[in-house]
Amino acid sequence: MTAEKTQVTSPHFTVLFVDDEPSILRSIKRIIHKTNINMLTATSGQEALELFATHDITMIVSDMKMPNMSGSELLEKVAQLYPETYRVILTGFADLDSIMQAVNHGGIHRYIQKPWDNQDLLLTIKDGLQFTKLKRENHTLQQKLFKQNRALKDLAQSLDKKVEFKTRQIQLALKKIKHEQSASEKVLFNCISVHPELDGLFAQSVSKLATDIAKEMKLPITEIKHVQQAALLCQIGLLGK
Repeated sequence: MTAEKTQVTSPHFTVLFVDDEPSILRSIKRIIHKTNINMLTATSGQEALELFATHDITMIVSDMKMPNMSGSELLEKVAQLYPETYRVILTGFADLDSIMQAVNHGGIHRYIQKPWDNQDLLLTIKDGLQFTKLKRENHTLQQKLFKQNRALKDLAQSLDKKVEFKTRQIQLALKKIKHEQSASEKVLFNCISVHPELDGLFAQSVSKLATDIAKEMKLPITEIKHVQQAALLCQIGLLGK
């Protein structure tokens, strides 16, 4: 098992190459040595899985025919254990039918036919890394959007609670004002009733007459009540004499 770095610029771009022939791995290393990726190599499926346990691997490129565990079996395990990993297989022409089945079942994303073209291999790696990068960015944006929506929801709930609290405060204040106004009206009427030159009974009769007229006019109940209370104070202007 080996791990070799080639001009690492981003820890997110780690590619694992798996082949039971070390010469093939050395050949691949020469092809990608100028790329900005972290290169890992393994000579068996088991070694590859052990590397997955200790590294954040973005892409795996595996040979199809290997002893003990084939490339398609390895990539099937990777798909189950590390579904976000981009999976590429190297295969000969005779294996195309089985590879197409693996593609259709989601085990691999791409395949490269042997003998490969160097530029095709590099382009496949570039496309796979770009695909994974876009998926991660999309996931990050979705998480950010989720957090923003959650924050907006919490803010809306907070504002609703504040509005509800302020509404209760206003209702209590209005109730207090109404109570104080009623008390003030009673005090003024009592002043009229006890005044030696004024007549509380007269004020009551005026209030009753005004109330009857308001009812005949079919005024709202609240306005009728206001008329009734105002008429009780019809002599309020005479208190100062």
